[in-house]
Amino acid sequence: MVISHEVIGGVIGQELGNPYWAFLFGFLSHLLMDKIPHYFPKETKNKAIFTICEILMALGLMIFFLQNGFPLSDTSFWAGLAGGVMMDVLFVGVPTLKKSKIGLWHSTRQRHMSQPIYLVFDAIFVVGGLFILGFLK
Repeated sequence: MVISHEVIGGVIGQELGNPYWAFLFGFLSHLLMDKIPHYFPKETKNKAIFTICEILMALGLMIFFLQNGFPLSDTSFWAGLAGGVMMDVLFVGVPTLKKSKIGLWHSTRQRHMSQPIYLVFDAIFVVGGLFILGFLK
């Protein structure tokens, strides 16, 4: 899920404190996290609904971050977050890039599972990341 990449990328950015390194390591974290089995529906209808929900949750989480201590001036946090989601934004969200060699490589190397139990892995990343960022005590 995109929100787990958002949160982990933001955590990396906050911890590194350098926007360039934050973006790079946020990007690399995406590649590592994609190898962990995670949920994605098989049916086309469910994929569309799931993707719309994911986008809305991702935007909602960014608004939450903006309102709760991570202004746009916190460049390291936002660079890490951007690095964390960049692969999906470009190679899933842009149809021509999705069909490119990198896009096909990105989609075939992931560990998508259709059983909802695999949402647990994403939940662990999100809750753990929010805890590290100080939103959960």
